[in-house]
Amino acid sequence: MVVERCTRESFEDWLRLRQALWPQASGQELRLEAAAMLDRPDDTLAFIARDERSNVVAFAEATLRHDYVNGCSTSPVAFLEGIYVQPQWRNRGLARLLCNTVEDWAAGLGCAEFASDVTRSFATGAPSAWSTTAKSSRAEQDLEANGVSA
Repeated sequence: MVVERCTRESFEDWLRLRQALWPQASGQELRLEAAAMLDRPDDTLAFIARDERSNVVAFAEATLRHDYVNGCSTSPVAFLEGIYVQPQWRNRGLARLLCNTVEDWAAGLGCAEFASDVTRSFATGAPSAWSTTAKSSRAEQDLEANGVSA
């Protein structure tokens, strides 16, 4: 498995997985959000995971938040915005691998905390540096899409 930062070359594969994670969002909305992320490489990114055939099978999106993040005491905070693993690739450690990659990116930028908007009960196995904030409907959808029931 290869994890790499998403680029314009892998954009369409990433977008396909975003549509699988957030099917209620319009394709245009997801495309615009993703393009905006690529245009802000200093504070937002997506990592993709490729299988042995170079197919994109998972992704994680994160931002650096400089505003207050519930449960955190430092700034900036790395914030996991979304994560998705195709069903046939789940339970193989890909989500953990992606989160560790995001955490390494954030640590390299001086972040001491890594947060997401899920409750502690959904964060089983999350690294100890993570903070968890109030659960949002989008976070619930992310978790359900990755095989974790609410």
